[in-house]
Amino acid sequence: MGKVPGQLLKSVGINLLKYDYLVWKNIEDQIASALTGTGIKNSTARSIAYWLTKVAEWFF
Repeated sequence: MGKVPGQLLKSVGINLLKYDYLVWKNIEDQIASALTGTGIKNSTARSIAYWLTKVAEWFF
């Protein structure tokens, strides 16, 4: 027949988590790109972007 409500919510929850991850990864990539554009080494920019994104996730 279809998914029962519990299964549907679980399925939707998994999809939302996937999209949430993609949004934060995109933000991290944008921060790293901006930092690299200022002349910071790529590895340093990626590290800074990672931690800034983690802090932002914690706030939001």
